Amino acid sequence: MPPIWCAVRPDGTIRIQWQVPDDHLHLEWDETGGPAIAVPPQTRGFGTMVTERSVADQLGGKIEYDWRRNGLKLRVTVPLARLGV
Repeated sequence: MPPIWCAVRPDGTIRIQWQVPDDHLHLEWDETGGPAIAVPPQTRGFGTMVTERSVADQLGGKIEYDWRRNGLKLRVTVPLARLGV
């Protein structure tokens, strides 16, 4: 699976939103318009492992994956204190 799945089609889109409603940064990455996802990936690639380790281990945050048929929705939550804010 390509790193940005929806980018393989000209009508694919990525919507990125973020907010700080409390003492955490909440970021949402929403891909749509790419090829249908029949099943979630069964393995984790290098980029996924680096991202997870950076968010969880270095920043004390968490990542949630939602592998929908029409694209990936990713939610990242990180404490502001760990970002130097």
